[in-house]
Amino acid sequence: TSENDNVDNSTTSPNAGPGANGDLDDALPAPFSDAAVGTPRTYTRTIPLTGESQTARLCGWVDFDRDSVFESSERDCQNVAASQTSATFSVTGTPASAGASYARFRLGYTATQVESPTGPADSGEVEDYPISFINASPALSLSKTADRISTDTVGQITTYTFTATNTGNVTINNV
Repeated sequence: TSENDNVDNSTTSPNAGPGANGDLDDALPAPFSDAAVGTPRTYTRTIPLTGESQTARLCGWVDFDRDSVFESSERDCQNVAASQTSATFSVTGTPASAGASYARFRLGYTATQVESPTGPADSGEVEDYPISFINASPALSLSKTADRISTDTVGQITTYTFTATNTGNVTINNV
């Protein structure tokens, strides 16, 4: 979405720069969840698109090493057809340290202008989103309950229910 259809951007945004500090936008609700430090992570997100009147180029970055520079190894780019309503962004990296970072998306009609995370473009949109990298603390709790309260006797069948609960701060699979 455009910020203001009636006003050309005649000055540089005060938020401009590789760190993207303070530049938040609204096209993606909660674009990414937290990621654990030291764990390879593939960020995949469907990016909604509107108003594409011709072929465009979409590039996105995730600053995995938190150095306020979007490197080519942190990038995914793809072509977008006219009237296309979404594109899938996918990039893999390993968060280097805990703390705040950013994802940036650039979309424009001149491909070479949006394949770099910074610089002028004669068309398109730039959006930045915060990401948090956390120190992983995986933890599970396990509880067991029986279908009977009284003491069992020989020959009775007791059914037990086990409940595993994720009490940590990262997703645990195949429990």
